[in-house]
Amino acid sequence: MNEQKQNMKLFILPSRNKNNKYIELFVNSFSQARSDIEIVPVPNDKLSDVLRYFLHNRRSKAGEHSVSVVHIHWSTILYGSRFLLKSALLIFWNFLILFFLKKFFNTRVVWTAHNFYAHDYPHRTIDSIGRFFLLNFADCLIVQEKRTLSEYRKKYPR
Repeated sequence: MNEQKQNMKLFILPSRNKNNKYIELFVNSFSQARSDIEIVPVPNDKLSDVLRYFLHNRRSKAGEHSVSVVHIHWSTILYGSRFLLKSALLIFWNFLILFFLKKFFNTRVVWTAHNFYAHDYPHRTIDSIGRFFLLNFADCLIVQEKRTLSEYRKKYPR
């Protein structure tokens, strides 16, 4: 029987945060836990960097099958800007990239929801639209608090 080795490529957004040690702990836990998980650096914490990675690394080694996961911690990494128009354009651009990654590269999306609304994001309507899209694009949603989970269930019943 010919067994294929299955590896996971994990793209974490954001991949670092000077003000929050959670990301560093998260990355280190994966690095130390399993040898079949490769954390792929995302230099500028942008989805376009993830897409660029796939476009430049289309071929896998013989006998290797890879699963790819984009793990998003804060939804505003996809549309955050103090400028309303820029935020709207970022929503369009980044969700187009997510669609492309899922459709053509079979990438899975995991979102960790820490809060229902972003603490420091000035455009609540854009935040609602972004969360709605991310909730529908995500293959897995991890919710950090019961209160946040109940807010999501109320706003987005399934």
